[in-house]
Amino acid sequence: MSQRKVLIANLVTATGGGTRTTLSIARCFADAGYLTHLVSLWGLDIKTLEKLHGIELGDLISKGLLRIYYRPRRGVLTLMRYFSYRDFKNLVNEFIKTGSYNALFFFDDVLKMKELLDLDTTIFLYVHFSFIHRMMASLYDELTGEMRYWKAGILKERLMRVLLSRFFVANPKSIGNVVVLANSTITRLFIRSLWGFDPIILYPPVTYPFKFVEPSRLAQKKNIIVSVGAFEPTKRFGVLLDAYARSRVREKARLVIVGNLAYPAYLSYLREKAIKLGVKDRVKFLVNVDDFVKWDMLLRSKIIVHAKIFEPFGIAVAEGMYAGCIPIVFRGSLSGPWIDSVERGRYGFGFRDADELAEVLSNVLTDYEELRFMVDSIKEKALSYSYTNFKAELLQIIRELVI
Repeated sequence: MSQRKVLIANLVTATGGGTRTTLSIARCFADAGYLTHLVSLWGLDIKTLEKLHGIELGDLISKGLLRIYYRPRRGVLTLMRYFSYRDFKNLVNEFIKTGSYNALFFFDDVLKMKELLDLDTTIFLYVHFSFIHRMMASLYDELTGEMRYWKAGILKERLMRVLLSRFFVANPKSIGNVVVLANSTITRLFIRSLWGFDPIILYPPVTYPFKFVEPSRLAQKKNIIVSVGAFEPTKRFGVLLDAYARSRVREKARLVIVGNLAYPAYLSYLREKAIKLGVKDRVKFLVNVDDFVKWDMLLRSKIIVHAKIFEPFGIAVAEGMYAGCIPIVFRGSLSGPWIDSVERGRYGFGFRDADELAEVLSNVLTDYEELRFMVDSIKEKALSYSYTNFKAELLQIIRELVI
């Protein structure tokens, strides 16, 4: 029997939680013996990906089980969203035409290609939160962010959505042989409502880079409050700064914000805000650090805060819980961390505004010794997101559905 093959299509393979999940999926397939092709318009080199995401790839590439393809840059136009999607669609189409795959794997949206209609191949769509859903429900992350840097972008985003809609299938049901996976309860609800599918929930994996270090070093925990996420306004780090500055423990605890630099102007805004609030010497920004530095900080912190309002899952919270941090997240109906990870207060705490966050921060740090009993259950909950569990669940789905 010929070797089974799978094609994974991902627009960009670089930084962020989406790439980390993509690489985890690629490793799962290759580990299971599939010849795995990961196709992206562009991305980072293998060594950099391994360093950033803590996922080993080189061994599978050397064995010929994993191949990663990028299209060479072809001018400045490919950096623009519209032309990027156009070129990405053409690139994926080339592989579909020339390869004989047992399964195709898309993320968030299925590219609109007539070739897909003629395939008997199973198409898997893993939805973190689809572009089409954002359009259908008129959802704009910008409206949940600190508006100073988003007002001018909303009109541009509306226009871009009209232009990009031509690249995506409005409802995957029109294709036929599609299996839809959802990364969270919130995503599942939107898929049910807007597409009429009842998707399988497959939570993203936590990939832990320290093979021989127990991910709980409570004896080394410090009075550190950490928050992890790209430096862009929807993460609402400014709200966290306000809360920290108002808290009763600002002189006893340090605040560390870790993330990739998505919007330099926003990072400048946060630095200025820390100065105005008088907490500049107590706040540290770790920008574009690798996975090991991030995890080292998580392991040393007592609390992880996630202030974003609309967050379908929030892998950073799961990572913090895995490292033994007590989570404090936005408490709302669109907060995946509150619903799936914290389970509405069972494994952590919630807040609605900066004043409430300040109070919760103060209470958790002041009563930390009494709250340490929570850490074991928090870690146990986070272990359900382990790569081992993710791999087992994904491969079970694949084996049941791919002939």
